[in-house]
Amino acid sequence: MNLGAENCAIVLHFVLMESKILLHSLRPAVLTGIAEAVVAMIFPFQWQCPYIPLCPLSLAGVLNAPCPFIVGVDSRYFDLYDPPPDVVCVDLDTNTIYQSDEKRHLNWKNLPKKPCKNLLSSLCNLQNQLALDHLPFCPQSS
Repeated sequence: MNLGAENCAIVLHFVLMESKILLHSLRPAVLTGIAEAVVAMIFPFQWQCPYIPLCPLSLAGVLNAPCPFIVGVDSRYFDLYDPPPDVVCVDLDTNTIYQSDEKRHLNWKNLPKKPCKNLLSSLCNLQNQLALDHLPFCPQSS
């Protein structure tokens, strides 16, 4: 629900490409839940690189690491620092992915066509089901 179908596929592509991924949100519970979901997306494989679902702002220097990572930080990070240019920033509050110009050509369309189409279809169906499940309950007046 926080990413949408296409952005899930884009994040999957970046995970499979072992990119530097920065997830950020003002809501820590959402941030850690999405971080866990991103790591689980590649099952049965395991993310072998650094993974910090909720990194304190005081340790944000880890984003300068020379290796792939998945790190979650509070969105206030951007008030204090600029992310390194090779980091893909996923804003969970606005459902937006920011990437450098050199990575603009990398998106879900680089994944195999038929499996990706099936994935997007399944993700859209799940998103629709979740949206229906979260509608407020309004009892019928008789």
